[in-house]
Amino acid sequence: MLRIYLDTNLLTKIEGHSLLKEKLGNYADYLNIVYSSAHIDDLQRSSDPSKTREDLATIKKYSEDQCLAKYWGVENFSYDIRDPFEFFETSIDTKVDYNNIFKSADEKLKESGISNTFKDLFKVAASALLLMLTII
Repeated sequence: MLRIYLDTNLLTKIEGHSLLKEKLGNYADYLNIVYSSAHIDDLQRSSDPSKTREDLATIKKYSEDQCLAKYWGVENFSYDIRDPFEFFETSIDTKVDYNNIFKSADEKLKESGISNTFKDLFKVAASALLLMLTII
């Protein structure tokens, strides 16, 4: 088996490309198509829930739930059997919206004459922490 990785633009658009679909079908017995956490990240930026569900269904169909995932705190990618719909939903649940996390605090600080200091300090601290974690 040859494991292949198609980027999001190819993997989610296979159905619309007859030649690619034909070639993948011809060699299906020899190919192992995987999706990754990067595909999930790409789909989270979509503003069309219907298209996202369609793309997840396509990923599921061609990958047969085979996933290469980069998990928080783990140095290497892990090979998993993981439903793309479940992966997508749990990834949304764990995403933090850093732009809005301190919105009410920022409003209070602005009222008191202090600008976005709190949010800016948090961004610097978060960046420093992420940098330290990548070095460790």
